[in-house]
Amino acid sequence: MKRPNAFLFVAAGLVAGLAFAQQPQGMVKVDLGTVANTVAKNMNVEAEKIPASVQLPVGIAATTCGVPAAKLAPGAGGEMASCQATTTSVVLEEFLGKQLKAAPKQ
Repeated sequence: MKRPNAFLFVAAGLVAGLAFAQQPQGMVKVDLGTVANTVAKNMNVEAEKIPASVQLPVGIAATTCGVPAAKLAPGAGGEMASCQATTTSVVLEEFLGKQLKAAPKQ
């Protein structure tokens, strides 16, 4: 009887570990809606090419959202932190430029 319980415990641990592994560590989901036009203009691309949101490293997200990095810790249950962009920066635009270049051509 103890073996099935041990199996369930191990299986639950594996599932939790896989769920945790799917979320990139130190990343924050940033809503770019309020700065998309400015970013597009600075990057010399059409505004439609700027994604509505993007996953950014904590440091870039903190600057882009105007909040301390410590406030961008993962939420309860390991949910990815998120924030609303309030400004753009050269670092943000370089990050997005790399993503746009890496995106598959349509």
